[in-house]
Amino acid sequence: LRPPFVLVGHSMGGLNIKLFAELHPSEVAGLVFVDPAHEDIAKRGFELDPEAGRQYSLYLDRLHDCLTSKPSDFIPGSSLYHTCASRPPNSGRYSDAINVLERQRSTRHEHLFAWISEQANAAYLSSDQVRAAHRDLGDIPLIVVYRQDSRNQIGAELNADTAKMSTRGSIRVVENSSHYI
Repeated sequence: LRPPFVLVGHSMGGLNIKLFAELHPSEVAGLVFVDPAHEDIAKRGFELDPEAGRQYSLYLDRLHDCLTSKPSDFIPGSSLYHTCASRPPNSGRYSDAINVLERQRSTRHEHLFAWISEQANAAYLSSDQVRAAHRDLGDIPLIVVYRQDSRNQIGAELNADTAKMSTRGSIRVVENSSHYI
């Protein structure tokens, strides 16, 4: 593929496309952020609620227990299974066959290592990298699409902050949606 690229990032992928655009703006034709993570969400959230920061640290500790476990240790209904292998939840969104395959895949060491690394680094190391690379993106077309969530004023403010990276930044709120718009 040759630039310029239109980059689309969902959730933590928002950090990835933001960093790429900040480091290589001449290679970017446009950006679409879909219910994106923001480099300051954990920092701001943990400042407002220090207990949430402590709970997140405990959660990361529990995730490391996943790495020391064997696939046979993931017994449906157990705490270990709930923490490590129950993604995605059986919400009816996927077929039973896909849910079974996902639960099997989610107990594999390679998958767990990648997933846990993502959880551990997104709030800290990856966010620090994005902050360090911050720059305005001129007039690169940029759109932030996110779900309406009246409980998350910080998220709305940070999405507005992302849109302001470009003079052509805009926001679209999608009502009656989940994180998977």
